[in-house]
Amino acid sequence: MGIYETISVKVPSELKELMKQLGIKPSEVLRKAIEDEVRKRQVQKIKENL
Repeated sequence: MGIYETISVKVPSELKELMKQLGIKPSEVLRKAIEDEVRKRQVQKIKENL
């Protein structure tokens, strides 16, 4: 993964404030969630093709 793209997401202000208070870095959370979902769907697709 050499080239990066930007993806933006809108969240309610309250959620953003809670994330800030809890020290949650949205980029890390979103990156992991997207990677997990891609892996899950890749496995699902492989299973469907078998």
